[in-house]
Amino acid sequence: MSVENARAFIEKVKSDGAFSALINNAGSKEARVGIAKEAGLEFTEQEYQEVTSQLPTWTMDDWLAARRAYDAFETSWLAGEFNPWRSDLE
Repeated sequence: MSVENARAFIEKVKSDGAFSALINNAGSKEARVGIAKEAGLEFTEQEYQEVTSQLPTWTMDDWLAARRAYDAFETSWLAGEFNPWRSDLE
């Protein structure tokens, strides 16, 4: 268990869409902890709090919501559904 693992967990949630989806769809805190452990990222709640206290004042829900929004944007952009020059976006 380590602060480094807590930091790596946050980075993985932000950068890995599949991992982010697993964490987001977990039904409980215990399930999220289990997913992190399976990924080799074991840390205590205190270590997690230490790392997150150094980040912007976003909760994990905020990070996950931002990741979901980014994924939706990226998907729509790649599919051609989002076009910043569309007239209906005014």
